[in-house]
Amino acid sequence: MQTRMLDISNTAAAMIDGDALKSVSPADEGTDKYESIMRTLRYFQDNIDLKYIYCIRNMGDGKFTFGLDPTVEDPGEFGSPIVYTDALYEASQGHPAADSVHYEDAWGAFYSAYSPVFDSKGKVAGIIAVDFSAEWYNQQLAEGTLSEFGLVICDVNGLKIINDTNGHQAGDEYIRQACKMVCDIFSHSPVYRIGGDEFAVILTGRDYKSREVLMQMQVYEDFASIPVIVLTVDEGAQLDCLRYGAMDFIPKPYPDIEIVKARIAKCIELSENRNLIRQTQRDKLTDLFNVDYFMRYVDRFDHLYENAILDAVACNVNGLHSINRHHGRQFGDFVLQTLGISLRKLARRIGGMGCGQTGDAFLLYCPHQEDYEQLLHELLLDVFSNEEFSDELSIRFGVFANARQEPSIEERFVCAKIAAEKVRDDSAVVCGFYELD
Repeated sequence: MQTRMLDISNTAAAMIDGDALKSVSPADEGTDKYESIMRTLRYFQDNIDLKYIYCIRNMGDGKFTFGLDPTVEDPGEFGSPIVYTDALYEASQGHPAADSVHYEDAWGAFYSAYSPVFDSKGKVAGIIAVDFSAEWYNQQLAEGTLSEFGLVICDVNGLKIINDTNGHQAGDEYIRQACKMVCDIFSHSPVYRIGGDEFAVILTGRDYKSREVLMQMQVYEDFASIPVIVLTVDEGAQLDCLRYGAMDFIPKPYPDIEIVKARIAKCIELSENRNLIRQTQRDKLTDLFNVDYFMRYVDRFDHLYENAILDAVACNVNGLHSINRHHGRQFGDFVLQTLGISLRKLARRIGGMGCGQTGDAFLLYCPHQEDYEQLLHELLLDVFSNEEFSDELSIRFGVFANARQEPSIEERFVCAKIAAEKVRDDSAVVCGFYELD
């Protein structure tokens, strides 16, 4: 319970500018620094299962007072005293803490979590408090029903450059596409826009259970180009984060701002160099992995999911020469791009990865699926939404289920291709299956 409470207070504290918090007062209402802090507090108050969230000021000698409070009815008055607890004092010394026993004040009985907010010099500028009613807290402990959740904050880069060079209409479209990407990735969780270029996700259900994003970034092609810097109070997580693919790790309290900027700049430089290398891994037409790198990632996938059943799938495009002859090679390339996009969407949805093997053949490696007929039928509906070429083209799939029965990675896809060839001329069947003798 305390860990979950601190997850909330730590996340809120990390989103607040310490330099602004240190000097803000009700007299600043309407200013950017005031509205930014209140917007963050209101977001957590409106979307997280808590009683109150507010700022606390350290007045020295163990005395604390209310700072900004977004509560609509009966907020804490700015400058009025706060009940002292040992956990609150710990937070004032720079260490997040949660109450182990409840306290009482004018609003009721509560357990609270407290997280320090640091200014640009690494000093504690204020404290974020999150209150949970003692009755609710004790009920959760008794019933053991507290739902687990997580928070993801997404910051879209480059919006100002797009607005300045292409106009605000292009910037708005950029934001819409970024939002669509976030919603696609976290399809089982609510997504909120909390700033001009910032989005927040409350991870629930399936998304929360598969929240090990850093580990996924090692193999999932859509995440591979995203540089990650981890900021957390948990220094014990440093080694795991770096092992899972983070480029850097900055613990709290943060070092001098110039040091942070220099480390971020170095990560950007390394990421750009990595992206240049990554371009050699991709088929330029479809943006899928080329065969060499695909096979390497299959091997990594095997090690990451060593206990899972994994399938090899081959896709043959029949009739491409006719398309090129009747409509031109440019249109044929469009057909392949369409299929590549659909295959990438499918791979993302089922947790696999795709490959452009040759001009008219594709590969897919993924966790085992029970109903390939339905899955691939949906993919074909997406591809053949352009009826202009639907009569001249046929696409057939071959599936080698539980592919690790065959030790050789290359042979797994040979088996899948054999299955695809068996149904090449059967108009009634979309997918063939390979069975080991």
